[in-house]
Amino acid sequence: MFQLLKMEISADGATVSFYINNTLELAMSADVGVGPDVVLYPTIIACGDSTASRTVDIDFIRINGTR
Repeated sequence: MFQLLKMEISADGATVSFYINNTLELAMSADVGVGPDVVLYPTIIACGDSTASRTVDIDFIRINGTR
């Protein structure tokens, strides 16, 4: 199963929106702690509730920003 994951941060860092397959899943606001002076970097992880190994296949990563 493939999914498109997207995170948008407003220019002033006051709002962060999270999307799955272009559907807004969560919007956070009021001092989310990612102001213009905070360095951001992408991280991809696979988490599980057991000791079984997990695999994540990534087709592409696109990062845009004017920060």
